[in-house]
Amino acid sequence: MRGITIQGIGLGGGTGLVFNSGFSLTLANSVIRNHTGNGIEIRPGATSHLSILNTLVADNGGHGILVQPGNAGTAKVALRGVGLLNNSKDGLSLSATVAGPNIRATVRDSLAAHNSSFGFSCNGGPAGGITLMMTASESSNNGGGIFSGGIGCTVIVGQSVVTENATGLQSANSTGPSSYGDNDVNGNDSDGVFLGSVTKK
Repeated sequence: MRGITIQGIGLGGGTGLVFNSGFSLTLANSVIRNHTGNGIEIRPGATSHLSILNTLVADNGGHGILVQPGNAGTAKVALRGVGLLNNSKDGLSLSATVAGPNIRATVRDSLAAHNSSFGFSCNGGPAGGITLMMTASESSNNGGGIFSGGIGCTVIVGQSVVTENATGLQSANSTGPSSYGDNDVNGNDSDGVFLGSVTKK
């Protein structure tokens, strides 16, 4: 899909775009905004591929983008040039609430700003494996910048900015977010710390 606008009316329940079956979805140069629920929901029951390019996801009553596979689902997600703005929950939420699902996500050249919760959030379930690689992106003026929590959640950040959030970096697991050592984390009410470091190769 390319060059589409999915505009909510702001009344009642509503999700902008739901992808729960199929091998792949590519969304480019589009606008998803003003829905009372999540802007985009990715809930595959099997392996699927999602690519979002140069797209605005804004002003939604839930998460901007929620990725939450079913029991047997594996979601491979790539975001580039995505604006996650003014959503009432997380800008991007990667969630595995049951054992089994996996999420492999990359984010580049993207902005999460003015979201009520976290800009980028990883919530591992009982045994679900989630990996988020975030590069050359920004999380600013959110309730929190980057969150890593739960079992099997790995967040790696490089060349990115985390600023003017209530909490910059927050962890609810033993690994927490890891850094390539070239990020700018400053100016948050509480900056937090990267719990791990990664050597560039």
